[in-house]
Amino acid sequence: MTWKAVALATTLAASTSGVVATLARVVEEPPVQAAAPKDAADVRTAEARPATIRSKVGVKGLVAPTRRFPLTCSGSGLERIVSILPSGTKVRKGDVVVELDSKDLQEKLIERKIATQKAEAAYEEAKLAREIAEIGVKEYEDGIYPQDRAAAQGEIKLAEADLARSRREAERLKALREESARLLEKQGGAKTPIDVQADEQAANRLTAADLTSLKAGLALEQAQAKLEVLEKFTRGVKIKECRSRFEKAFVEEKVKEQELAIEREHEESVERERGAYKLRSPVDGVVAEAKPSTAGRLRAGTEVWRGCTLAYVQGPDGRLAPQARVPESRIGVIRKGQPAQVTLVDGLVSDAPLAGTVESIAASPDPLNRLEGEDEALVSVWIKLTEPPAARLMAGQKADVVITVDAPKDALGVPAGALVWYDGAHHVGIPGADGAIAWREVVVGLSNGETTEIRSGLKPGEAVVVEPGRHLSDDQRRRISIAPPPAERALPAFPPGDGPG
Repeated sequence: MTWKAVALATTLAASTSGVVATLARVVEEPPVQAAAPKDAADVRTAEARPATIRSKVGVKGLVAPTRRFPLTCSGSGLERIVSILPSGTKVRKGDVVVELDSKDLQEKLIERKIATQKAEAAYEEAKLAREIAEIGVKEYEDGIYPQDRAAAQGEIKLAEADLARSRREAERLKALREESARLLEKQGGAKTPIDVQADEQAANRLTAADLTSLKAGLALEQAQAKLEVLEKFTRGVKIKECRSRFEKAFVEEKVKEQELAIEREHEESVERERGAYKLRSPVDGVVAEAKPSTAGRLRAGTEVWRGCTLAYVQGPDGRLAPQARVPESRIGVIRKGQPAQVTLVDGLVSDAPLAGTVESIAASPDPLNRLEGEDEALVSVWIKLTEPPAARLMAGQKADVVITVDAPKDALGVPAGALVWYDGAHHVGIPGADGAIAWREVVVGLSNGETTEIRSGLKPGEAVVVEPGRHLSDDQRRRISIAPPPAERALPAFPPGDGPG
C-alpha cells in the first residue's frame, strides 16, 4: 500500500486549526518511509519534512460597492429603531441616517447634569475656602505679624524712654536733696520747721521717682519678653495654623475638583452614548439598505442588537467588486494577496471563472450577516479582479468565490492520518529504537486532507507512525471516546443554497 493510500485510509483523520477543503491538493512529494525496527516490523513510519500544502476555500458572495461605510448599532443591548432613511436616499456628511430610541438615556442624562451642577457648587465652595485660607497665610506673614512686632518694639522703646526719664528725675532729686543738706550744714544752724518740711517733701519725691524707675524697668522687661515670645513661639504657631488651614482647604479643593471631573466625565459619557444613538453618514453618498439573510427589512420600530449593521452609505468614489462572505471560523487563513477565482451567477447561468486576488478583509464580522440555517457570522472579503468580466458588473449580482490558501513556505508536513486527538490536543507517535512508541503533543496548521502542517512539536526528519490507530492503548482509546476531536465543517467549493445576500 502506498503512503498516500495509507494516509487516506486512516480512520483517525486529524482535525486542524485552519481550513480543510475538498478541492484539489498539491503536495511537494510524499514523505519517505523510515526503516521499521527489527522487533516492530508492522510499524509503518514517515518522515516529517517540508511540503507545499495548498487548499481551497469556496464561499458565496455578491457584487457590491467597495466604498461603502457601515452604520452599526452601538447601543447597550437590544435597541429599537425610531427612524431610518430608505435605500437610495442621497445624504451629506453628518446627516442622520438611523436614529435609535434614547429615551432612557435622556432621563439618565438629566440625572447626570444635576449631579454635575452639585459637584460644581461644592467645588466652587471649596475653591473659595482655599483662597480665603491662602489669603490668611499672607495676611499673617505680611500684615498681622509685622504689626505685632512693630507694636512690641514700640512698647520697648517707650519703656526704655520712661525708664531713662525716671532715672534722670531720681538722680536730679537725689542731687538736689544732697545739695540742700550741704547748705544747711555749711550754715551751721539748726533746721527750721520749714527746712524739715522741705527735706521730707524732697525725700517723698525721690521715693516716687525711684518707684517710677522700677515700674519703667518692669514695663521694659515685659515689652522685651513679649517681643521674644512673638518671635520664638507665637509667629511659628500662627504661621503653622494658617498654613494648616490652607493645606486642608487645598486638599479639599482638589478632592472636589476630581469629583467634578468625574461627574463631568459621566455626563459626557452619557452624551456620547446618546449621540451614538444617532448614526450619521461619514461621507456624502447614497443610503444602501442592509440586507441580512435571517431578518426582514429594517424600519421604524424594528428591534436590533448591538453590533448589527443597520445600513450602508455608498461613497461617490466607489466601484463594484466581488465581495466574498467567509465564515468567521475560517477567516484566520485568509490573507491579503491570496489568489482567487470568481464565477458570476446570473439566475441559473454561471459565467466563466474570473481571476483575482484578495484585496481587503473586514476587521470584524457582521452579526446579522449569516448563512441560511447557520449561527456563524460572516466576514466580508473583497476580491480585486485581475481580468475584466465579459459583461458589466451589477450591484447585488451573486458570485461563487474560491480562494487559494497556502501554508507558509517550507512548512513542516506529516500525513494527515498520522495525527490522533485526545486530552484536548493533537498527538503523533514517535517510534523508539526498542520498538516502543512515544506519544508527543504537536500544534497543527493548515491541512488539505492528505498532508497536515505541523507548526510545533516536531523537527524535520523525525519519523512518525503512519497508522497510529493500530498502536493506541485501551486508555488512549477511552480518552478519545470521552473527548473526541472537535467537529469542524469542511467548506465545499460551492456551498448549497443561495447563501447570504
